[in-house]
Amino acid sequence: MCKIVYFFLLLTTAALCNASNRGIVSGVENCGSAGTLVSVEATDCDLVPCNLSPGNTYAINVKFIPSATTSELSYKVTAVIDGQEIGLVDLPALGDVQEGNLYELTHDLPVSNELVPGMTITVRFEIWDNTTGFRQICASAQANIV
Repeated sequence: MCKIVYFFLLLTTAALCNASNRGIVSGVENCGSAGTLVSVEATDCDLVPCNLSPGNTYAINVKFIPSATTSELSYKVTAVIDGQEIGLVDLPALGDVQEGNLYELTHDLPVSNELVPGMTITVRFEIWDNTTGFRQICASAQANIV
């Protein structure tokens, strides 16, 4: 079943197929959030470390509650490999969010064919308030490349 999920007022969309394989991931760490991280969901993963295969794309859903009302959020996903950050997703700052309300950000996460099986990486999800410079959400999780 495919459907389009809209990030409320942030106008970010991603096509999702086989969303039934997406579950809440246990073991995701908070790496410094002003807001509240409710959950991270990922295709074929419910416990850190997740197993990711090069060439595959995974559906990711981040649920969060912002600590402040703002008109501009941006979302970044990075991989930390041997201490070096590599950008994976960088969505533009869009929309209005209200303090205390629940929001979802859903996107596809492609895994590069350049990653070698046997590697362990850290995947970091960050949501920034561009008006204040505060990091609303920071979550990180280990992943094995298989």
